Amino acid sequence: MPPKRNFVKIGLVYSAGQILLQSLSVLLLPLYTRYLSVAQYGRLSIFTTISEVTGLFLVLGIYTGYYRFYNDYSPDMRQKLRNTVFTFSAIIGPSAALIMIGVSMLAEPLKDSVEDFRTVFVLIVLNNLFIQTCTIFECDYYLEYRARKIVPINLIKSAASVALIAYFLIIRSGGIVGIFAGQTIANLVLLLYFIIINLRKLRLELDRGMLSKMLKFSIGLMPGNLSAAALNFSDRFFMAGYRTLRETGVYSVGYKIGMQIDPLFCTPFRQVFTTYKYENWRSDRARNLFDDAFTRYHILGCFFILCLSVFSRPLICVFADRQYLTAYTTVPLIALAVFLFAETRFFNLGIEMENKTYLDSAILTAGGVLNIGLNFIFIPGLGIFGAALSTVVSYLFILVFYAVISGRLMRIGYSLKKPLIVLVITAALYGCYYAYSRIVYAVLTDLIPCVILPAAFILLCVATGVVTPEEIRELSGSLSAMLRRKRERI
Repeated sequence: MPPKRNFVKIGLVYSAGQILLQSLSVLLLPLYTRYLSVAQYGRLSIFTTISEVTGLFLVLGIYTGYYRFYNDYSPDMRQKLRNTVFTFSAIIGPSAALIMIGVSMLAEPLKDSVEDFRTVFVLIVLNNLFIQTCTIFECDYYLEYRARKIVPINLIKSAASVALIAYFLIIRSGGIVGIFAGQTIANLVLLLYFIIINLRKLRLELDRGMLSKMLKFSIGLMPGNLSAAALNFSDRFFMAGYRTLRETGVYSVGYKIGMQIDPLFCTPFRQVFTTYKYENWRSDRARNLFDDAFTRYHILGCFFILCLSVFSRPLICVFADRQYLTAYTTVPLIALAVFLFAETRFFNLGIEMENKTYLDSAILTAGGVLNIGLNFIFIPGLGIFGAALSTVVSYLFILVFYAVISGRLMRIGYSLKKPLIVLVITAALYGCYYAYSRIVYAVLTDLIPCVILPAAFILLCVATGVVTPEEIRELSGSLSAMLRRKRERI
């Protein structure tokens, strides 16, 4: 029986950490839009795409297998599992990095790209190598619910990364090369820290049985992860090809703001719920526990989508420039797409418990192919709105596919009444905001719906019975108790 934990409290710690992380990250947006042209910002998004794809192959995603099988072993055997993952990564990671760098030296630079393409690519490979290895060490913190330790570590690393990027952009005029140099140095320092504090426990050993199980799981996910990368970033290539790099830059700003739902809400949810479902899926109360989490996910997630959407126009003006202002129309679609993709965590349990991760890959590959086809259709005529529309339709397709396929392996039977009501409320309120934004062009007046619409969301949820007053009081009590304990410590 797993120990009882306050998952609301753990989730709040992760959420607070993500809010602080994103506060640091937001500082980069005015730097990028000031020290890079709109076209250069579009190029940066292309290189970010290359970075995401490169990271998939360096250590074959072995940490996903570690995450999956960690709770299957006794505490005494977990160190051997950890050593196996680290040893495999220490061998495969640098080898794959050298091969990628060698191939890049023979390749021609991207058309219309920066002059230092090869330098950027080397930094991309090294940065991803450091990130992937750091992720292995970070898994232990998430698996053991040590939120109070991993959150400060990530905050310090992110602050260092922002400071280094600012130095290279402002002082050294390093452009895109400087951005990736700052990220690489920060992740290298974090990796050295993890190695030093774990030096006494780490051993170079490989358990073939453990490694085989983890690789079977992680490699099964790789085609799907590659398809997910195509889903997330292929639109930037289509935008650059069918439209212009300038328009790609505008879209990238809207995409970046819409994606903030991931670190602010979806990532804390995944960090808590992934371990939670592995611990409780055998429980007699699993269906009730997961259904309750499913409903709460929709209520909180739709609230975040609404807030992010109505705040997007003022945020663009504050942190970017008015030439990026049209990007606000893509924010709700991008936020909805990310929300739908994170929701697949509720439906892939059967696939994961049966270790049939090849089905993950099949589903994501189908979604990736659909996304590419929709990009061909929508982007030439609809531009940035077409790119966002392609993304949300593709993620909806993936969610439905997961529900059908994984449901045959393990059916949970989620109640859809309250989630659908919440989605209707969110769509109606955003429709009001969009009509308002087309009539009123003074951005400062957006502060009015920024206050009214989130309050209206809460009131409508209570009025329709989606949320009870008791649940609101329970959440308020948890927050108050948490703040009170912090004041007592101070």
